[in-house]
Amino acid sequence: MSENDRPTKREILRTGTYLHCYCPHCQMDLAKENWVRLLAKGTDGTTGELLLSPRFNIFQREFNIPLGEGAGIGDLSCPGCNESLTVSDRRCTRCESRAAKMRIAVVDLDLDLFFCLRGGCPWHGLSSEDEKRIALGGVSET
Repeated sequence: MSENDRPTKREILRTGTYLHCYCPHCQMDLAKENWVRLLAKGTDGTTGELLLSPRFNIFQREFNIPLGEGAGIGDLSCPGCNESLTVSDRRCTRCESRAAKMRIAVVDLDLDLFFCLRGGCPWHGLSSEDEKRIALGGVSET
């Protein structure tokens, strides 16, 4: 078996791993005071802040705008550059909602992490290229 034929060893991203989260546009660090802080826009046009846990598979979140469980978020953006984090070419594989992305740095890798824009949906995933380098521990769907 040649070196090119050997399977690539993938790192496993374990639950609770701290994710260094960055804007994919301006590279601003999105984590402040133990939260990933994003600007949120409700589907009714209300604006506020969405706080997410920076720890992988820890689904703590806080909103300061009214969003019920299962309600969609109109848009998420970076608090530094105000660019949208919503992506048009990726959908949640659980509920088909729109997705957003941010850059994460973990285990000496820099990756795009996609996540669902519907409140209460725990889906998140990587690009097919990044899935060759790292496996999401504790996740049954990507």
